[in-house]
Amino acid sequence: MEFLWTAPDGSIFPAEHWEAAGKARGVMIYLHGMGSAGQDFQSLAGQAAREGWEGFAINLRGQGRDPVRHRRGTELNLTQMERDIVAFAEEVIGRLPGLPVFWCGESMGALILAHLLASATFSTPAQGAIFSAPVVKLRKEMPPALRPLIRVVAKLVPRFRLPPSLFVTGSSEPVRVSRDEEYRERARAAAHFIEAFSIGFLNSLGDLMDASLGLAIRIKTPSLVLAGGQDVYVEVDRIREWFERLATPDKTLKIYPEAFHCLWNDLDRDLVVADVLAWLEAKTTLPDKIASSEQKSEKAA
Repeated sequence: MEFLWTAPDGSIFPAEHWEAAGKARGVMIYLHGMGSAGQDFQSLAGQAAREGWEGFAINLRGQGRDPVRHRRGTELNLTQMERDIVAFAEEVIGRLPGLPVFWCGESMGALILAHLLASATFSTPAQGAIFSAPVVKLRKEMPPALRPLIRVVAKLVPRFRLPPSLFVTGSSEPVRVSRDEEYRERARAAAHFIEAFSIGFLNSLGDLMDASLGLAIRIKTPSLVLAGGQDVYVEVDRIREWFERLATPDKTLKIYPEAFHCLWNDLDRDLVVADVLAWLEAKTTLPDKIASSEQKSEKAA
């Protein structure tokens, strides 16, 4: 269900809500990736809601559902974006006080989530974090001389646009993010789809990717990291390296060898969603199991 919320600067954004079936077990907050939108979490969030997880997805500033059209695909203001996310979280968590809060970020959204967690920004502690296909480093290595050039161009003509596929495949053709052809067609036809992004936006995203390893060593939140073996954006080994750097000892890595980038919108979606729900189940029932075990021990004694 879509609802409207007001950002700290007064901008009114659409957002998504999946109401939990029965008594809510916890809150899930979803952060989408570049060129995506909150509604793209439907496969995961819809099933999670049926299992008792209240879900909320923000539509990020500078993406295709930003109410200010000239910001779409042009602006990646991390400070402003994170201010939005924190305000959004406080609002939706306030509706269900006392429940455990989990975060889920996909692609660029996973990097933004990593930055937020590393900065210890949230007033309500995260019980766990799911990082799906975090683009910590592009599969196609950028020539060393190109990165400084992009920074210069970003300063000179920050609004000049390029398709992000140029940095991945060297072609302007759309990147294949899923084996599900129906999903790919639907995604490209969606009103929020952005064909090309400004060089300023891409430069800022590059800076965030460059910082990703440094972020990992500051993240102490229990984490589930998901990766697709055929992801055209990032290699599994790069994600594995990032995973190993996470400061938390409570971390799990799941790799889907045949999957592409959009894991819960690919052909392995049922397995991916089941793995996420099983991880959430373990994170929320473990204290109950320990308490139950202790009670049994006391009775036996």
